[in-house]
Amino acid sequence: MPRSAAHPTPVVAAYPAYTVWQVLELPERGSELLEAVNRGLPCAMLQRLATWLVIPQSAGRQCVGISPSTWRRRVQAGCLSVRESDRLYRFASALDRAIELFEGDKAAAYAWLTRPQRGLANHSAIELLATSAGTEAIRELIGRLEHGVTP
Repeated sequence: MPRSAAHPTPVVAAYPAYTVWQVLELPERGSELLEAVNRGLPCAMLQRLATWLVIPQSAGRQCVGISPSTWRRRVQAGCLSVRESDRLYRFASALDRAIELFEGDKAAAYAWLTRPQRGLANHSAIELLATSAGTEAIRELIGRLEHGVTP
């Protein structure tokens, strides 16, 4: 029996988005992204991303390098600092690439980002997101893995 308007289809997930960028409600690149990062991204973006990944909020904060006390201040202010916003962007970008590498398996991608990798001098990708050089090393490693070149 088909569902009527009085009985809508239940929501399957809190964030049924298909990509990191849809969850964050941010473009992948461009002037709108630059302006948003430079203003400071809303704390809600990090919360949505953690929910979508099915990880604790504390794990999401660790990915962006925010302590619990700093997080409380950011929530009161409503947004992240520019540095924290940039790191959230770096995390989202690395996560997006890792999800592609793992053919859409976001749990496997997140797990890979948090484990030490031989191709990253036995650091986890999460550890390296604080710098441009580290972020580039992550992109290069994912590119090599996509082409079957193991470290």
